[in-house]
Amino acid sequence: MTNKILQFFAKNTSAKLLTLFAIGIAASFAACACEDCEDSCSEINHFQKPLTNYAKTADLFKIGNKVHYVHSDGFEFDLSVTKDTIYTENKTDFCSEISIENRDIQLKSNEQAISLDVQFNGRIEFVNENNQASFITPFYINFENTSFYVDLDSSGVPVESGIEGHITMLNTVTFNDVSYDSVFVILDSRHVNARSYNEDSSELGEPAYLYFSKSKGILKIESLNRKSITIKE
Repeated sequence: MTNKILQFFAKNTSAKLLTLFAIGIAASFAACACEDCEDSCSEINHFQKPLTNYAKTADLFKIGNKVHYVHSDGFEFDLSVTKDTIYTENKTDFCSEISIENRDIQLKSNEQAISLDVQFNGRIEFVNENNQASFITPFYINFENTSFYVDLDSSGVPVESGIEGHITMLNTVTFNDVSYDSVFVILDSRHVNARSYNEDSSELGEPAYLYFSKSKGILKIESLNRKSITIKE
């Protein structure tokens, strides 16, 4: 009988101690969270990331613009700009409020189920050792199961990322009997990410590429499933 009473007491005492311990931990976290809010963040910083003038006004992606392409499967079609929206995205980070201006664009074909999604993000500022500021604009393009990313300078020219093969400059390239100058070849994002982390990309298959001209826009774009579309003027 005595042993049962002692076991009951020990069991309930342990439960009470665990409960008190849990309450103590919860109170400590609450106190820390409150302390962090009051002591570590005495002022909220506000940051603006507007679009560069090029990103905001690039006429290539205005509503109604149309470009003729030929598909790798042999058929031809037009891609028209059906959406061109500029909006502001607000984000809250630790002690910071960030306002980012974005431009979303969509190109679609009426004849075929083909579409491209394009996005410009608000500029990112860099200051060099001479205290001179410069800006880059993140630029994204999605085609089928494949995405491409590149930073553009204020004039709309792709900026080297330091990742091997990410951006290649061609003085001239010919598509469907028309030659184009100053063409940037951009590697797909999956392979770029693999190379940036020195990962094995063999399981990703052959790389895909986007051929981009500042004056003409998208000249050719490939997907990881080996489909492509090429401009035909």
